[in-house]
Amino acid sequence: MNQELNCYNDKFILYLVNVLLLNSFMLKVKPIIMAGGSGTRLWPMSRELYPKQFIKLFNGLSLLQQILVRNKEFGKSVVIVSKVHRFIAAEQIREIGIEVDLIVEPFQKNTAPCALIGALLAKEDHTEIVLLLPADHYIANDQKYIDIINKSFTYADRVGIATIGIKPTFPSVGFGYIKAGSRTDAGVYTAEKFIEKPSAKIAEEYLAIEGYFWNSGIFVYTPEFMLSQAKNLQQRLLDQVSTSFAKSSKDLDFLRLDSKHYAGINAISVDCAIMIYLSNIVFLEGDFGWNDLGSWNSLWLTSGKDSQNNYIEGDVITHDVTHSYIKSKNKLTAVMGLDNIIIINTEDALLIANKSKADDLECLVKKISLTKRAKMTTE
Repeated sequence: MNQELNCYNDKFILYLVNVLLLNSFMLKVKPIIMAGGSGTRLWPMSRELYPKQFIKLFNGLSLLQQILVRNKEFGKSVVIVSKVHRFIAAEQIREIGIEVDLIVEPFQKNTAPCALIGALLAKEDHTEIVLLLPADHYIANDQKYIDIINKSFTYADRVGIATIGIKPTFPSVGFGYIKAGSRTDAGVYTAEKFIEKPSAKIAEEYLAIEGYFWNSGIFVYTPEFMLSQAKNLQQRLLDQVSTSFAKSSKDLDFLRLDSKHYAGINAISVDCAIMIYLSNIVFLEGDFGWNDLGSWNSLWLTSGKDSQNNYIEGDVITHDVTHSYIKSKNKLTAVMGLDNIIIINTEDALLIANKSKADDLECLVKKISLTKRAKMTTE
């Protein structure tokens, strides 16, 4: 009996040691959700004042709500939102009952300032890892995403930064790319080079060659690493962001960055400000069904389709229509004899486009904004 008790005690002690060791390696994470994009490539459904991250595209939840639910196990998120969208964001967060901190940007200045704000916040409350995330991306497999992000924390803690690359499925000119170096582990590579959005010809070449990945825009880093790189590479930007953050003020449930110092910041992505200057950092392959929903074609790829490979929503009747995305909000839309098209019929605007030209929609929206119908891009 004593022998059995001693054996039980030994096992219990070993269990406690393992728990303590596990807890000692647990890292405190701060998810930073960037929710300031304008989403013009999903016009006319997405507008300047109500962009795609707030539209309820899947399962009755907006992309912002989905990303908050998906990342809640990593800790309390910080949502960075533009001043014109702050109340929309606050209401959608209230709907899902998840507690977050809301930071208001007085002006949209791209992703580099957001990355630095995340680092400053993490340093302030002694958080080891920042998880920087765009709010407007779609993830098909949440559990696989969580597993890969958890794995990335170890690499970021070890080398300072890690990112997520996506194996390309078509020659996109809308994404930046990562050129892979050596493979260090299953699904883990060194990033030899970060490449800004290429021409169509070069994107075709990248698709044909093994070793090029889309840059997902997801970054995992220690605050010390990001701030030290900014000090070396972007001292003025770091000073402007730091001053605006230090002079921020509380307004209801929002933390407002100081507009005087934020106004002078040149809008720049974290890729252009920091990443293109780094070499041999780690990236993990994000094979979790990622899509940035940057165009109607991207949305068609992620949506359930019928036997004719069409996605149809609303009051729509078709005959001899294939490979198309058709959405009608409040009126009958009849379509016949077409292939590979997009039709978006809203209360005040109708879009008809070739699906292969979906990435060019931004140019059309700019033309509309210059006409007397400019309000159609903002409502």
